[in-house]
Amino acid sequence: MLRPSVGRSVRCTLLLKPVRPRLVSCDKLPQHRYPGNIRNATTAADVWRSIPLFHRTLASGLIAIAAVGLGLGLYQYYTLPKSPYPESVTKHLRKALYYEGSGKDLKAAVTEFLAALEEATRLGLDQTSDDMTGLKIKIASVYEASNRPESALRIYAGLLNELQAALQPSLPVSERRRLLRRALGTAVRAGDIAMGLGNQHQAEKCYAWALESMLLEFGRTSPRSAETGVATGTRAGERWLEWSAEGGIYEAAANMYLHTGRPALAMPLYLKALDALAGELGSPEAVNAHSLTLLNSIASAVSEQGRANEELQIRALQWASKARSAALTVPVASDDFVGKAELDRARCIAAFNLAKISDALGRDTDARDYYKEAAFKAKVLVGKGDSGVAEVLHLATEAVQRLTANPTIELA
Repeated sequence: MLRPSVGRSVRCTLLLKPVRPRLVSCDKLPQHRYPGNIRNATTAADVWRSIPLFHRTLASGLIAIAAVGLGLGLYQYYTLPKSPYPESVTKHLRKALYYEGSGKDLKAAVTEFLAALEEATRLGLDQTSDDMTGLKIKIASVYEASNRPESALRIYAGLLNELQAALQPSLPVSERRRLLRRALGTAVRAGDIAMGLGNQHQAEKCYAWALESMLLEFGRTSPRSAETGVATGTRAGERWLEWSAEGGIYEAAANMYLHTGRPALAMPLYLKALDALAGELGSPEAVNAHSLTLLNSIASAVSEQGRANEELQIRALQWASKARSAALTVPVASDDFVGKAELDRARCIAAFNLAKISDALGRDTDARDYYKEAAFKAKVLVGKGDSGVAEVLHLATEAVQRLTANPTIELA
């Protein structure tokens, strides 16, 4: 063995012979049991167990939800709903319902609904049957949901024309009433959309036809006076039309007349709507949130008939006061969010009506207090997303500033 001398530089070179690597099969690699670290996991089960328990639970939940959603979607597509239509129509309806519900694709849903309607028409299905009219109403409602009111109005108007043509005097009573019920609802919906689009002429045409047709049918079935033979106008227990539908027709027509500057025509219809609501509730003394809406509408109709007529304004003030007083006692279930929203708005409108009428009567102090109350309630509702009372907030705030010595007011 050579030892380098001190002070001498020695260079040692190590020569290595290249070695060809040898392949080793996987089954000969050492197998480690899973010790809790993902790096040492060798199977899918080990990888899964390496994930923390919380993340495993979350992942399991998400997988389960996805599986259930997919299963329900497929189940709905292939089996739901049980259809009264031929299979060639049903296949389009299944796709339409899938797109409308699970897929949230309203454009594709409309396309499939229209394809179903076209196929049903080609097969010769009765256009005025409940199945076919229901399909057309469904198409119109999807158009409404798609923010296409013009298309919805076209469907409703076309259906109304078909139903009106089918309402022949020679029909059996049950068939006539079936068609009439569907036609009345279609006419009111078409009128509502037409009003929203500013087409007052078409709206009035729809409402007037619905009102006249309903009253004519009541005249055929109501008892007649033994002396004159004229219909007395009572319902005689006939329930071919629900109270809510009857009241809805009166109210829709009244709203149209009031908004087009004809309050004298609106007021008696509001009173009829109030009577129908009492019939629905089972007692003339019973009230609910919608009762307050009608009372407010009656107060507005009376007041609008003569802004300079003190007698009319006092009568309007009485109706508005009745609405405000009833609002304190109307029962609303805690889970009835629709009823509660209508009640809150009715209270706001009642205060605003009292303010306007008091203002017209020259009662400045009362008017200012009611305007303040209305402005406060409207501000709360607007803050909750109710844009329908935004105008009330604006008008009431301006009125308070006009009637108070200090124009700066605090509404909150």
